[in-house]
Amino acid sequence: MSVNKNKQSYEDVLKNIERKRINRENEELNIGWYCWLLSEYPALIIFLCVCLSSTLLVVTIVYGELPDFSDPAKGFEVRGTELSDRLVTWENMLNQTGYNSTLSNYPYVYLKRKALMEKARKKNKRKKKKKKNRMKRSFNDDWNFITDGYTCPNSREPIVKLGYSRWIYEATDGVTLWSLQSLLQMCKTEHQVLDHQQYPEVCLRKTLSSCCPTISLANHVAYISGVESCFNLTQDDILKAEQVLRLCAPYYCSGDLQLGCNSSDTNTLNRYISGTRCGNVPGVCTDALYNIFHYLIQGSLCTNHSMRFNFTLSSVFLPAYTGKGMLDLYYDKFHNQPQQNSIKVSSINFGVDGLVFEDLLLADSIYPGVAMLLLLVIVWIYTSSLFITTMHLVATTAAMVTSYFIYQFIFDVTFFPFLNLTSTLVMLGLSTDHILVLYSTWKRCCSEDKIYERVTTKHPVGRRIGVVAKSTMRHVGWSLFVTSFTTSSAFFSNAWSSVSAIKCFGIYTGLAVLCNLIFALTWLPASIIFHHKYLQFTCNTKSVFCCIIRPFTRIRNQASEVSRVFFHQIQVLLVVRFRILWVTFFTLLAITSMYIVVFNPGFQLPRSASYLQFFEQNHPFEQYPLQQRYFDFDKDYKGFLTVRFIFGIEPIDDGNPRNPDDKGNIHFTRFNVSDPQSQRWLLNFCTILRSHKFYREPENSQFNSMCFIETLKKWIESRSCKTGAPCCKMTRFPYKPNVFELCLKEAISRLNVVPQLQLFPSSPGPRFDSKDVIRSVIVEFPTNQKTSSTQSEIAEFVKEIDETLQVHVETAPRTLAGGWFVSSLNLYALQTSLYTGTLTSVGISLLVAQIVILVTSRNLVVSIFVNLSIGGVIFVTVAALALAGWELNVLESVTVSISVGLSVDFTAHYAIAYLLAPEKGDRQRRVEHALARIGSAIATAAFTTFLAGLGMLPASVLAYKRFGIFLMVIMTASWVYSNYFFLGLLSLLGPQGNCGSLSCLSYKKNENEEHTTTLITESTSVRPALIEGRTISTEPSSINHNGGNVLE
Repeated sequence: MSVNKNKQSYEDVLKNIERKRINRENEELNIGWYCWLLSEYPALIIFLCVCLSSTLLVVTIVYGELPDFSDPAKGFEVRGTELSDRLVTWENMLNQTGYNSTLSNYPYVYLKRKALMEKARKKNKRKKKKKKNRMKRSFNDDWNFITDGYTCPNSREPIVKLGYSRWIYEATDGVTLWSLQSLLQMCKTEHQVLDHQQYPEVCLRKTLSSCCPTISLANHVAYISGVESCFNLTQDDILKAEQVLRLCAPYYCSGDLQLGCNSSDTNTLNRYISGTRCGNVPGVCTDALYNIFHYLIQGSLCTNHSMRFNFTLSSVFLPAYTGKGMLDLYYDKFHNQPQQNSIKVSSINFGVDGLVFEDLLLADSIYPGVAMLLLLVIVWIYTSSLFITTMHLVATTAAMVTSYFIYQFIFDVTFFPFLNLTSTLVMLGLSTDHILVLYSTWKRCCSEDKIYERVTTKHPVGRRIGVVAKSTMRHVGWSLFVTSFTTSSAFFSNAWSSVSAIKCFGIYTGLAVLCNLIFALTWLPASIIFHHKYLQFTCNTKSVFCCIIRPFTRIRNQASEVSRVFFHQIQVLLVVRFRILWVTFFTLLAITSMYIVVFNPGFQLPRSASYLQFFEQNHPFEQYPLQQRYFDFDKDYKGFLTVRFIFGIEPIDDGNPRNPDDKGNIHFTRFNVSDPQSQRWLLNFCTILRSHKFYREPENSQFNSMCFIETLKKWIESRSCKTGAPCCKMTRFPYKPNVFELCLKEAISRLNVVPQLQLFPSSPGPRFDSKDVIRSVIVEFPTNQKTSSTQSEIAEFVKEIDETLQVHVETAPRTLAGGWFVSSLNLYALQTSLYTGTLTSVGISLLVAQIVILVTSRNLVVSIFVNLSIGGVIFVTVAALALAGWELNVLESVTVSISVGLSVDFTAHYAIAYLLAPEKGDRQRRVEHALARIGSAIATAAFTTFLAGLGMLPASVLAYKRFGIFLMVIMTASWVYSNYFFLGLLSLLGPQGNCGSLSCLSYKKNENEEHTTTLITESTSVRPALIEGRTISTEPSSINHNGGNVLE
């Protein structure tokens, strides 16, 4: 009986061996064409990929346009919304208003005709001009700062309108700049700037041999004190100047002291600007005193009733226009210069922000290089192959080159914002994740297949490569597809953004991720197989190389053993044993983070116009707009919004939203303001505006007229008919079309001779074309709405103004139909776009991730758990950034939008591994299987991406630094949530068997695939499997099949 039983057992063993032999032969015959091509001709695939990427690189360099980062702010404006269409149209009007342009403030044809008729009067004008010049020279004994030697002549315009370069001094001791030591130090610093070898080439000249002096506190005090140079100042001079300042300060604070008081042309200025307000101002209070109060010292004097000069900020205006010419002067005199004694230059506005930023981009490229080097070293250590590491680097570079070719030549996008450079960090992290997971799965499949090879050794190892490649691609292919497709969708969702730079960033980075996926499924597997077939050898000899490399291999094997113990035992124990604790803790953390993001403190919208921050907060360029607001001159052009109602032009932006240089053209409507009905309606509309609750009366009503037709009507009614017909008081309103146009042109021609009433592209009034036809009308509406209002307040303001306009435009004649309004709403437009665009991008990304996970996993429960994990990662990441004081600016909007794609990678890998586990009925064994298969690879990928972000922290470019911080935070949150929250959920409530599966999306496995799955996964349990009387480890890096060290 025993003999028969042994015989039967022996026959069963033989049948089992024969069955496995047949299965193995079937596997080798049914591996598929692609896996056959990978296994037989890996060099061919590598060669084709190299040729393709090289060709695209050459074409891009020869025929493409290289990126230009000289203007980093380019593209950070809203396009494609109703409000942005108005802003773009208004910008086009400003840019195309001038002489020989599409539009003009002046009827140049009429002016030319009038100039020819008045040719005979030129001689009289020249005589008057000479007499006027002699009169100016006779005022040398008066306190006229402009005609003296401390500033250039012909500068009657406000200083801030001259386009001068500027900087601000700050007292380092925090006390005051009103001291002899500080003034002398200012004088020294300014003369060092004037002595720069290139300054004479960019300065405005007082004479042919000398540049204009700086408009500074030191020079003005020297002038008031009556000394020749600021170097000659003494303490007595300071006291003398202080007495004059104390005398004039009350007049400045009351508003009586204005620019132009007590100058040679006082009557003209008083008539057109200041009225009679300069009448009681002492003669000593001249423009020099006004400049000190208004431009040169911070505006705390009027709020200080004791009139103590304890200011800590003082501005300097350098008579040299901002721009490229100031770059060398900035680097030589201001860049990284140590502070001097009690003062320092704390902020600068030279107009070279973009040029300095471009230099910093080049200088900071070392940090992505260092991060890349660290990642490559880790990949080299993990794979023990310099060849695979090199192929990984080349494939990543080829993916970026290919995406740039598609971006420029197929998508026809020529604009490449500097924001696209941050995609380098994303690609480094994503490609490293791909190579680590791919190599880890390959090694495990090789080790498992060799275990069964010991059962029957009829076939050589080489014929099994195709089978292992098929098993590897089966396990990794779906995982790489899910992570790449969801990540690319997160980037592509930014293509719906209204901000051009964000739109272009989303398109380029999304293309780069997809190109990287293609190379990850072709180039990288071929490189791994090529290395496996041709570059492996065993170091069993006593050669010098083996003796050198053997200690490093021993250290690596010990590290692999430590990794195996942690991920196969400790990590499994932590996840499974404490699963309830982890799920509870991270759920509460996500809820708390949600409260932080939504309620307190919340992820705030940008609250200032400096939403485009390129440098660190303490950089002089970033400090200037912050410190400038302490000066009174900053309030001249800020404080309240001004609304402009525009008729005759359609608010259409027909330019390319992906190209910030293409703003489209101006489109005119059927417009005729000369029609009497149009005149009457427009006059009534101006009257209605004055009664609106948002209306604010202009300070200088004689100089500022919001509605040109009111001014025209008053001017005509004030003229005598003896010399002014037909533009005289006898002409009744509304005027005939020909009279209206004639009188309007005559009135504007008279404004042209008064410098203080010169019209600018933004001035209200009519707009003429090249033939003097009135094509548009602008009505200005000063409001009491502050520019510093919150986003909700501005939204309510915009809504009410729009409703008011629509109500009255409905009653407008057809010749004035289609009116619209515009104001300084760029920040509000950006706030609205960032808020809605971010929500849209996150929503699209989550939806795509849900669909992709559901289709690939074919399990509803797992897909829900994946989205819960992604949601937790997003809220924790955004909450951390909000607590760090980040606002929802452009870069922050991008990081939130792409957080879905970067947070899904690790969770998706674990989800696929869980579903492919062999023990379908035991959720804990499936979790153990997922951790054992890819736990170490995911941890290494997270660590490498974290290092890439860490390497960006020393960068000077704020975008690099903040993107590095974002990568560090999201990698930490993603790894923690995927390991402890997601796997904890699966071990607690994960589907068992076919629970939650979607049968309509499932497919029926064929017999050969079932054999492959069985053979490859039978030994993947974390618990040791006893085969042939010995324990087999499941860690691929710790298996040594040939008794030696496997090296390249």
